[in-house]
Amino acid sequence: MLLPPQPEPATTRPDVPEPGTHHPPLDPVGDTAGSALDALRRRLSTEAGEGVISTGIVVLIMALIGAAMWVAFSGTAKEATDRVDDEVQNIGSDG
Repeated sequence: MLLPPQPEPATTRPDVPEPGTHHPPLDPVGDTAGSALDALRRRLSTEAGEGVISTGIVVLIMALIGAAMWVAFSGTAKEATDRVDDEVQNIGSDG
């Protein structure tokens, strides 16, 4: 019985660099679509932890934007409340 060929383990493949090594930039002209995707996967696999830092930065930015929006909303809501109170007083006093 003939078994299909099994892929070699990643640590023994010559086309997969060791973890922590520098990867050259992708060459979109010289690479085929498959090899470009393989190269991108190899590069991204060595950048573990970068997503956590980026996510933290995004969360801080969103918190600042949210705080600014809350300040603007609070000012607008207070002004609207004051106008409504004035109009209610005017309606009540006109009698």
